[in-house]
Amino acid sequence: MQKYTRHLFFCFLVASVAVAGGCGKRDSDGTMSRENLQRTGVVTTGGPERAERIMFQKKKDYPLYSAPVVAGDRIFWGSTDRRLYAADKMSGDIVWSFPAKGWITSTPAVAGETVYFGSRDKHLYAVDVENGEERWRFAANDWVETAPAVTNGRVCFADKSGEVYVLRSGNGQLKWSFKTGGEVKSAPAVYRDILYVGSADGRLYALELATGRLVWEFDTRGAIHAAPAVANGMVYFGNLKKAFFALDAETGEIRWRFGARNKIRSSAAVTDQEVVFGCDGDCVYSVDANVGDQNWQIKTEGMVGSSPTIAGDTVFFGSRDRHLYVVDLKSGDIRTKFEADGWIRTEPEVDEGVVYFVTDKGSLYALTD
Repeated sequence: MQKYTRHLFFCFLVASVAVAGGCGKRDSDGTMSRENLQRTGVVTTGGPERAERIMFQKKKDYPLYSAPVVAGDRIFWGSTDRRLYAADKMSGDIVWSFPAKGWITSTPAVAGETVYFGSRDKHLYAVDVENGEERWRFAANDWVETAPAVTNGRVCFADKSGEVYVLRSGNGQLKWSFKTGGEVKSAPAVYRDILYVGSADGRLYALELATGRLVWEFDTRGAIHAAPAVANGMVYFGNLKKAFFALDAETGEIRWRFGARNKIRSSAAVTDQEVVFGCDGDCVYSVDANVGDQNWQIKTEGMVGSSPTIAGDTVFFGSRDRHLYVVDLKSGDIRTKFEADGWIRTEPEVDEGVVYFVTDKGSLYALTD
C-alpha cells in the first residue's frame, strides 16, 4: 500500500469542531461556487427533472470558463473577454458588465451587496452587485483563478503562485496569507474555523481561518486542482494521480481512497450518502460517502472536468462531448442528454427549476422542463 504522509500541527484548534453533513446556501454569507462554503455542490432549491427546454441561450464570441452563479434575480459570470457580467436570470439580458484587464476564469461569489471575483490580471475585485461599480481591488502575486469564499467579514482565495489569502471583505485589507508549495487552482472550502485548500504540490492544507496557522496537511503525491468538499465529518477531493480521498476533517487521517480511471479535476458533489465526481477518463462515478465503495459509473464521450451539481434526486454535469447530462442520483440512469454548442468545462448552476451552464464557445444556457 502506498504510504501517504501528513504532518499534524496545533490539533487542539480543531478538537472541538464537529463537522456535519453538507449544508446549503443558508450556511454561507452569500452565493458562491459549489453552492456553499463547504463546496458540497448540493442545492437547496429544486432543479428540473429533465431540463429539455431552452429558456434562453446568450452567446458572445469568447470562451467561458467561469461558472455562472445566481443571486436574487440575477446571474453572474466572468468571460475571457475580460469582463464580469450580470444579467436577468429569467431572460439572460445583460444588466451591467465590469471590465478587468485579464481573463476572468474565477467563478464569482456574491455576499450582501458585493460581487467578488478574480482575474488573470492578478487582482481580486469587489464590485457593487446592483450597478457593477468597483468597491476595491487587491493585488495578488499572480493570476487569480480560484473561486472566492466569503464568510464572517472575510474573503478567502488563492493565486497561481500558490499563495492563499484572507482579506477583510469590506475594504480588501489583507488579514493573512499562507504559501503552499505549488500552483493553487483549488477553490478554498470553509467549515466553521478551518479553511481547506488543495495545491499542485499534492497537499491538502487545513488552516486556521482567523490566523492562517497550519492545522494539518496531507500529502497525496499528486497535484490537486479540485475544490475540497467538507461533509459527514470528512474532506473529499481527487488529484491528478487518479486518486480520490476522504480524510478526517479534524485530523487529516485517511478514511478511504478510491482509484479512478484517469486524472480528477472535477470537484465532488457530496450528500450524506453519495459522492459524485468526474474524471478525464470520460466517466463519472458515484461512491458511498462513508466507505468509498462504487455505487455506479457513467461512461461519456469526452472528459469530465465539470463538477457535478446535485438537486434533490438529480445530478447535473457537463462533458467535453458537448452534452449536459441529467442523471438519477440513486441509480445512475441517464434521464436526458442536452447537446450544447461546445465543451462544458464548469459546474452547472441550479436555481428554482432552472439549470444554467456555459460553454467554451461563449454561450450561457438556461434549461428547464
